[in-house]
Amino acid sequence: MKQETKSEQDMNAARETWIDEVMESLDGMQPAEPGPFLWTRIVGKTQAVKNIPAGYMWLAAASFAILVLVNVLVIKPKQDQTSVNHSLAEQFQLDTPSTIDYN
Repeated sequence: MKQETKSEQDMNAARETWIDEVMESLDGMQPAEPGPFLWTRIVGKTQAVKNIPAGYMWLAAASFAILVLVNVLVIKPKQDQTSVNHSLAEQFQLDTPSTIDYN
């Protein structure tokens, strides 16, 4: 086990003294008290909020619906273009690159 030197003991004692001083300085603290009419002012401000007109609500709902629709269309996986090309080629009785004889 390591023995503490005199300077380490002095540093530890100084640190303990500082910790005790800080803890004693907190002894007289009390929680903060709100003003007597704080709750009344908060309730008054929340009741002062105006109603939103119905037209704005419909506009917001329509905008949201359009946004969702655009996102679905963008995210939706697209059909493979080669399968579309092959189906069109078969429909018009064209040779597709996979059936062409290169010999």
